Amino acid sequence: MAAGDRNRQQEPEVNEAELGERRETFLENLTSEVQGNLVASGQEFYEFVQPQGSPNQKYQSLNVLSGQRSPDFSSRQVIAQRALSLLDPINKYYSMGSDRNLADKVTFTPLESNDAYANRRLTPEAPTSVNVNFSIPGYVRDGSRTVILGLNQGDKDDIIAARAGRVRRHVAANPGEERYRGYVFPAEFPNSTIGDRPFNFFNEINNLASAGFPEIFETFAEVEDFFPRGVALENGSRTKTIGGDPRVIRTQRGTERLWQPSPRMNRILRVLDYDDFDEFLEDHTMFTPEGVGNPYYSNEHIPDNQRLSPYNRYNNSLIAVLERIRSEYGISKALEAANAALTRQERIILAEQAEPVVYEFYDFETRTSFVRDPFTAVLDEVPSTRTQLSREANVAQPARIEGVYNYGLPGYENSIANSAIPESALPNLYVYQLAVGANPIENLSGQGWDSSPEGDEVRRGYDGLVRLNEFITGTLPRLRAQQAADEDRGISDYLIQYGRATRNTNVVIDLTSSIARRFYNQTTDATSMNLFEEFNEYKNEFPLYTEISIPMLEQGSLNQFLNRTLGATSMVNSIINPEIASSSVGFRFTTYGAIAPQGVSRLGPDQFDSRERTVSIVQSRQQTRVFDFSDWLRNTAQSLRSDNMSELSLNGPWRERNGGQAAVNAWTSQINNLVRRQSRQKAVKYKELLEGRKTLSESETIVYKLVKYATRANRHEPQRRRVLQNYYFANTNEIDLLRFVDTQVKSNKYYQYELYAYDVVYGSKFLFRTRFASFPGARDQLIARQRGSNEGGTLGFYSFNVDTQPNVKVIEYPLIIGGWKTTDDGSGRRFIERFAAASMAGRPDTFVGGVAYPIVKIIPYPPLTPEASIFSYQNTSNKILINLSPSVGEYVGANALNYIAFDQQEREALQELESNQRIQDPSQPANRISYKESRRAPEMLIYRTDEINTNVAKPEDLYRSFSGKLLKRLNINASAGAEDFARAYDFVDDIQPNRKYYYTFRAAAGQFFSNPGPIYEVELRLSEGFYTPIVKEYTPEVTTTKMPSKKMKRFIEIKGADIQTLPFAEVSQNSGFSNSRTGLFASEKSLVPQIGDNGITGNQFVVRITSRDTGRKVDIVLNFTSTENR
Repeated sequence: MAAGDRNRQQEPEVNEAELGERRETFLENLTSEVQGNLVASGQEFYEFVQPQGSPNQKYQSLNVLSGQRSPDFSSRQVIAQRALSLLDPINKYYSMGSDRNLADKVTFTPLESNDAYANRRLTPEAPTSVNVNFSIPGYVRDGSRTVILGLNQGDKDDIIAARAGRVRRHVAANPGEERYRGYVFPAEFPNSTIGDRPFNFFNEINNLASAGFPEIFETFAEVEDFFPRGVALENGSRTKTIGGDPRVIRTQRGTERLWQPSPRMNRILRVLDYDDFDEFLEDHTMFTPEGVGNPYYSNEHIPDNQRLSPYNRYNNSLIAVLERIRSEYGISKALEAANAALTRQERIILAEQAEPVVYEFYDFETRTSFVRDPFTAVLDEVPSTRTQLSREANVAQPARIEGVYNYGLPGYENSIANSAIPESALPNLYVYQLAVGANPIENLSGQGWDSSPEGDEVRRGYDGLVRLNEFITGTLPRLRAQQAADEDRGISDYLIQYGRATRNTNVVIDLTSSIARRFYNQTTDATSMNLFEEFNEYKNEFPLYTEISIPMLEQGSLNQFLNRTLGATSMVNSIINPEIASSSVGFRFTTYGAIAPQGVSRLGPDQFDSRERTVSIVQSRQQTRVFDFSDWLRNTAQSLRSDNMSELSLNGPWRERNGGQAAVNAWTSQINNLVRRQSRQKAVKYKELLEGRKTLSESETIVYKLVKYATRANRHEPQRRRVLQNYYFANTNEIDLLRFVDTQVKSNKYYQYELYAYDVVYGSKFLFRTRFASFPGARDQLIARQRGSNEGGTLGFYSFNVDTQPNVKVIEYPLIIGGWKTTDDGSGRRFIERFAAASMAGRPDTFVGGVAYPIVKIIPYPPLTPEASIFSYQNTSNKILINLSPSVGEYVGANALNYIAFDQQEREALQELESNQRIQDPSQPANRISYKESRRAPEMLIYRTDEINTNVAKPEDLYRSFSGKLLKRLNINASAGAEDFARAYDFVDDIQPNRKYYYTFRAAAGQFFSNPGPIYEVELRLSEGFYTPIVKEYTPEVTTTKMPSKKMKRFIEIKGADIQTLPFAEVSQNSGFSNSRTGLFASEKSLVPQIGDNGITGNQFVVRITSRDTGRKVDIVLNFTSTENR
C-alpha cells in the first residue's frame, strides 16, 4: 500500500527518546566511518517504495495544457498557477525539467501503520502524511532491496559547482534547448515566476533539512531536558560527557589509550575561545581528570562524584559544564555553547520537533467558453475546427457583447453626457422594472415582496432610486415588451425628466453621487437570476444599452448549498469589504484563444480570410486577492447584517427570509461541516503532486464579477481606463448563459467589460518534518565512491515526513479580460508580447481572439441615403426646389455597403465606425459599413459645388469635390436650432442661370451620416428669352493620369533564354577580340546572333495567355532591348 494512503484508528505513542534511538540506529546502518568522515555503507534496505506511474510522468505533467487538458475549441480552460519559487525544493527541482525520471532519486517509505518490513517511524507520523526520500546520488535496486548510494565523481562535481553557485549546461540538451545539469539553475528559468535569482537546489534542500533554525535552545530548561544530570560513560562520538573516545597510540611498551575531550566539548571550547582543554582547566579546576587504576579504557577520567564540586554526582557530564558557563558568563553564552554542542543530526531532529516547514499549494483550473468575435465566429465553418466542436456533446455557448443604439432621445442623451453624472447613477433596467412592475410582479415571492412592512420598504428603496428621491414626479410609465417602430415610448417622458433633473447642479453633486455609490457595486443572488430573462424583453424601451453574455459553470455541492441558503450580496460584501483580511498573491494565469494562419491580413467574409483558426496560448501575470476560507466565511456571516450595495433580488432581505441570528449560526455550522468533509476528499496529496498524478487543485465557482471601464480607444490600454462599476452574479445551474443588459451607459463613448470569477479552491498545505538527513556541509570534505561500487562516497540523502492538510481558499481570477498577452505557442511563430484583446486594427495572425470582450462604443447606425428630387420653377430661371425624404430598410452585416468619404478626416471617422461594427458583427465584410433607417427623423444635408474634379482614380473619388461644400441642413425636430429648423424636407435654392451646379445629399443622425446619393447636374439655361431647365444625374467619364495596370509577377515571368543572354566564353587572342583599352580578352553575350531571325533585340514576340475557365485569349506583344556591362 502506498505511503500515507491508509488511515489508522489508533496511533501507538512513541516518546522522543525512542524516536531518537531509532534515528541513530538508522544512521549507523546507513553509514560507515572512513578517516573521520561518514560515507555510504552499502547496506540493503527493504522499506523503500518506488514512485507510481511512468518514468517521465512527472516531467510530462509540467505542461498543464497537455494530455487530457490539450486545448481545442470545444471549451476554454483557465489555469491558475502561483510562482514556482513557492514550491518545495523537490517539486521545484523537477520543474526545471533537467532530471526527468522521478524514480532515479525519489523513493517513499511506508508509514509505520502500513505493516511493511522495518518501516519504523523516525518522526511523528500523521495518517495523512507520506515519507518521501531524496538521494542526490540515487539508488541501486535489486527486487525489493534498495541500496542508498554515496556520491560518485559526477555528483561530487555537481555539488562543488552548487557550492560555488555555478550553472552547468546539460550535455544531452538539444540545439536551442535550455537544459541544465546539476543543482543550480539560472534566474527566470524555466519562466520568470522562479524569481530573479538563480535557484540553488542543493542549498535549499539543505536548508529545508536543517529546518532553518540556527539556534535550537531558547531557554536553559530546554538545555536541561536534552543534557541529563546523570552518570554517563565517556565513550562514543555522541556522548554527552566531557570526555570522549580515548586516543589510541602504539608505543614500544604497548597500546596506550589517552583521555581526550569529546567532540561536543571541543565545540564548547571554541565558543569560549579556549585553545585547548588544559587552558579551560586553569579557570575551571573542578573538571580536572584523574588517573585510573585500570587503564583498559583510558588512562584518565573525570569522576562524576566530586564532593568539592558544585556539580557532585554529575561532574563528568556536559550539563555540569553548561551550568558552570551560565554562572560564570551568563545565560546567552550558555545557550550558545549548548547549541554548538549539538550534532547536525540533532539540530535537524530538534528543529523538526519545534515546528514543521509549511508549503502551500492551491494552483487550480476552471473552464469557460470562448468569446464570439471575428476570430471565433467562423469555427463551425471549416472542417478542422468544426470537427473539434462536434466531438463534445455540450459545447459551451460563447460569451458575446453588443452595444445597441435603439433610438435618439436628445433631451436625455445631451443631459447625461455631462461628465459630472456617473454611469452608476443612470437609470437601470432591472431596478426600474422592480420599482414599477405589476403588483405583485410575476414570479416574485417570499418575505420582502408581499404586503409586509419589509416588502413596502423594499419597494420604497427601488422607487427612491428610480425617482432620484423626489426629483421625478408623477406616475412612472410601465414598460412594454412589444412595440411598433414608430410607437411612442412611455419611458421617454421619464428619461427626459431624468435629464432635466440632472441638469440641477445640486442633484448632480449630492444625489447622483450617493446613488452612484449605491450602484457602484451591484449583485444578484442565485434565486433571482430568472429576472434577467424576464426583464430583458423590455430592453428596447431604453434608447441605448450594452448586452453582455456571461457563461455559467456547472455548480458543485458547496455552490449549490450557498445559492440555496444565502444571498449573493452577503458573499460579495465579504469580498469587497476592505477591512477583511486577504493577501495579494502573484499568479500566472494561462488560457488559449484563436489565431489566424500566418499571412492572413484581415478578417471577414472575403478572400483575405482563409477562415482557418488554430489554438494559441495567452497568459496574464497579475496580483490577485486570496482569502482564507475561514476568514471569508466569518465575514460573510457578518455581512448578512450589512447593506452597502444595490441588490437585485426577488426575495427581499436574507434575515427576514431565514430567521435572524440563529439562522446565521446554523448556516455557518453547516458550511463548515460541508467544506471540512469536501476538503479532505479533494485536496491534492503531496505524493500525487510529486508523482505528477494530480497537479491542480479542484475548485468551485461561486460568484462572477463583471467590471465596466471607461476607456479612450478601441484597444486595450490599461493605463488609460478607469473602473465605472462592478456587477456581481451568483453562479447558478438555472441558466447556461446569463444575458445582462446594462442601460447605465452613454452614447459615443468607449466601454470595456472584463469578467472575473471567485472560486472556492480546495488547496493543500504540505508540512515538512525531517525524518533523517545526511549531507555534506559547506566546508565538509567530499568523497567519491569508486566506479562500480555500492559502498563509500559522501551521502546526500534526505528523508522527510510530509503531512497534507486541507487549505481552502477563496480566489479571484480572470476569465475574459483584455490583459491576456500573447506568448510563444510552440508553433515556431515568435510573438512580440502584446495584449490579446480583439481588435480590427492589428494583423489577425499576430493577435489572439476569443479571450476578451471586444471594446464597444454605443453609436447609432448611420441612416440610409435619402431619396431626392429636384424641380425647376416655370418661367423662373434662378430658383430650384429640392425635395428630400428618408429611405427605409437596412443594409447590415453581410449586406453592408461600401462607404464614401469626402476627405481624409471623414475616412478616418468611417474607418473607426467600421471597426466598431465589424468587431460586434463578424459577418460584415471589410471596408463596408452597416446602414439602417433612423427611428428618429434624421437631418438632411445638402451639398453644392460648381466644379467637379474628374481627374480621379475611382468614381467615388468624385465626391471629394464636395468636401467643405455643405449648403444647408434641414432638421424637422422641435429641438433643432433656428438656423437648421425646417417644417419639411424642402429647400428652395437660388442659383444663377447659364451656370452648372452639382448637388449631392446625405442624411445625418447625430455625428454619423449616410452615404451620399447620386451627383446631380443642374443648369438653368436662358438664351434669347428662351428658358431650358436641365436636371440630370451626373455620370462623367472619369479621367486620370494613371495607366490601368495589373501586377502579374506572381503568375508569369517572361525573359530571354540563358543561351541568348549570358556570356558564353572568352575568345582566344588569335580571334582578334580583345579590349583595346585594357588588353584583356573579351567575352561575347549569346550563342546566337543578337539580330536576324533568331535574335532577340531585332524581333517582336507574341505571348498568348488562355483562360482555363472561359477559354478567352489575351495576346501580349513584347519587344526586348539589350544592355551590356563590360
